[in-house]
Amino acid sequence: MAKGKLSASLEQWLRIVKAAPADLGARQKVGDLLARLGKKSEAIAAYLDVSKRYAEGGQFFKAIALCKVILTLDAEHKAAHQYLADLYSKARAPSAPAAATPAAKPAPMAPLELQGLDTRAGRWIDDSDFVESVEAVEEVEPELLLEVEVEAPAPPLMGAPAALPVIPLFSQLSRDEFIAVLKAGMEVRSFSPGLEIVKEGDVGNGMFAIVQGQVAVLHEGRKVAQMGEGDFFGEMALMSNSRRLATVTAESHVVVLEFPRAAMEKVFQSHPGVAAALDAFYRERLLANLLRCSPLLEPLSDDQKVELSGRFEVKTFEMGHVIMVQGQPGDGLYLIIRGRCGVMDRSGKRYPALQEGDAFGEISAATGHAATANVRAESQVVTLKLPLDVFRAIVLPHPKVRELLKGLIDERIARTRSMDLRI
Repeated sequence: MAKGKLSASLEQWLRIVKAAPADLGARQKVGDLLARLGKKSEAIAAYLDVSKRYAEGGQFFKAIALCKVILTLDAEHKAAHQYLADLYSKARAPSAPAAATPAAKPAPMAPLELQGLDTRAGRWIDDSDFVESVEAVEEVEPELLLEVEVEAPAPPLMGAPAALPVIPLFSQLSRDEFIAVLKAGMEVRSFSPGLEIVKEGDVGNGMFAIVQGQVAVLHEGRKVAQMGEGDFFGEMALMSNSRRLATVTAESHVVVLEFPRAAMEKVFQSHPGVAAALDAFYRERLLANLLRCSPLLEPLSDDQKVELSGRFEVKTFEMGHVIMVQGQPGDGLYLIIRGRCGVMDRSGKRYPALQEGDAFGEISAATGHAATANVRAESQVVTLKLPLDVFRAIVLPHPKVRELLKGLIDERIARTRSMDLRI
């Protein structure tokens, strides 16, 4: 294959498929070679077969990535994305009748090897950075091309299983919305180990879902997390127009689905339900962060937390903005998701800075008193704001919350007095 002997390589891979029909990686390699040889219809048939098998095995993102590859070969192809929509959208198609005998246990799924198909540029990029245009198919004498039959014996497709995994965001879309996002709202991208996918501080223009590989999440140069297949990142920048809050780099060969803002906004115009589903997905993710970092909300019941999740407002402030003004009444509870705030009163007295996970405004919200200091963004700050009326109606009445607030108020009064004594 590296020598460009694509026909000979295809012949060998077909032998592998015949010997190991459950090896999806081998079947996908056949599709890759057929595409490079210009045998479009056969390549699409091979990719479609593998995509269906990934989908029915619960490997949703691998199935979608292959579906996008099919669309690069035939932009009008419908079968692949319709099949995925039937399996995974909100209104799923009825399951196929159960087989009379138990189905054989599926063979382990092979790793996805897209050879780095970048659908935006239409390029194939392998691990050695070999670049070839999909359109510029290698010139091969017609008589040397094999008349291949890709339908080697293989375990039968399982039909639509009754218990497929629920996929965040996608399982909330209708069939038509699902197809619209798949066809026009995403791209497949590939990254070699060490490459940056997004960079901290850059303006965000889309979110990502990991199809294959592992990535590292870096904040201020320090690794804070690792993510793998099926994980999403970047949705905050997509929805709030904020800058990237961390750097994400490929730790292995990584394939991702990118949801660019420009493409998604076009989908929103024709399918408003996609915007609503993405907003709900985004709020759920923020709520998960919130519940991890805010002991103040931990005592609430699950039903109360669900109700609150739809009442928080995402507020982004640029460096230098005064979020809370001393002497003015508070307008709600703020929880810092990203960034840092300085706290200072009119006399110039500084209080401990507020970091990610800290709350402010709760004392004013609980007591009705004016703010006793200014809270100023010292970097770009992303917050979740719970409006005053919602805070007082849902959060404040809870006995344990009131107890926590009392302790917090006492702590801050004591801290202020201590600082006064030192001054």
